[in-house]
Amino acid sequence: MHADASQPSKLECPRCGYDIAAAMQAAKERGDERVICSECGLETAVRELELSADCPPWLIESRIGRDGVVLRFYRTVTRALRTHRFWSAVRMSAPISRRGLVAYFAGLAIVLHLLAVAAVAPIVVIDRTTNPNGRSIVPDLALVAVLPLCPLSADEILYASAQANPNRSVDAATLWRAVTGAVRLTIMRDKLWFEFTPQDPNATGAYAIPQPNPFVLSGPSFLEPNNNLVRAHRWLLAVLAISLFPVVACALLCLLPASLRRERIRGVHLFRGCAYACSFAPFALILNASALGVAAFGFAMTSRNLLPGIYSIAQFTSIALMICIPLGSLAFSARYLDAFCTRYLLLERGRVVAITLNLITLLAAVVVAFTAFNA
Repeated sequence: MHADASQPSKLECPRCGYDIAAAMQAAKERGDERVICSECGLETAVRELELSADCPPWLIESRIGRDGVVLRFYRTVTRALRTHRFWSAVRMSAPISRRGLVAYFAGLAIVLHLLAVAAVAPIVVIDRTTNPNGRSIVPDLALVAVLPLCPLSADEILYASAQANPNRSVDAATLWRAVTGAVRLTIMRDKLWFEFTPQDPNATGAYAIPQPNPFVLSGPSFLEPNNNLVRAHRWLLAVLAISLFPVVACALLCLLPASLRRERIRGVHLFRGCAYACSFAPFALILNASALGVAAFGFAMTSRNLLPGIYSIAQFTSIALMICIPLGSLAFSARYLDAFCTRYLLLERGRVVAITLNLITLLAAVVVAFTAFNA
């Protein structure tokens, strides 16, 4: 037997990280069920610490959950909306899993990308159906699936890229110019010039124009963003910014260093709180995609004289869905920060802290929105 076998193993306080092995052993000798950290004053159940308490099995950070990561991600996001139950189940004594948080952010990125595609795709379909040019919409939707924030449809980019090919065909070089052009348009969001080579009189490519034709380009072609897509993208980014209101409010806890030092709270707990505050973002983007989809449907039905009276109903429904986004974000932030401060961090006067930070974030958001509107 080793000489130090009887010595208590190192055991850290869940909140401040102080070694409480000796305090825990003393509590067990006295028969107490709870141990108090001498550094920050946190009371923790002895049984919880002895079992090295894990996260609830439905949480994506859990090491004991038997469900797949996709199902645990779904349950984490949906249960985070029930803030008080969520932070009553997720305790500071549960170890923070870096792998679990990475999986959570990866899943969140995939979901937000798919919802962005769902929001932009109806705009692309409407643009093509109202301005038909006889070509397939498949390339446009394929581009949206990869780059939903590209401000042009694939067909226009392919057409401009093919101008450097004398045969006006879509070969490897044309595709490469189209791909790089789509990326540059997405980043620059400004006019983009493409190479030009005079068309072969006998050209038979997909983008060849019969000769002689007054519409044959005589110089380098350029593209500028589609206004409808740009407006949809602005709405999308604005909705995403609004959905991150709870994250900003939670991060502002860093502005209270005195309170955090007094309670000896480690920064990793604030990171966990900010991570799960992102759970409202998918629901905000679902409302955004639904609003744009309803508006596009109403416009399509009215423009084809199929359901002339549906436009006003669709417009009202779309506006109602959009209004739900900021209201839902504010309500979620208020409940989330209150639960995080009072049930997880166990802050003294946690409710007052939560209300104060939400008000500061709201005032800052109003100032930023007013400045952007008048810019």
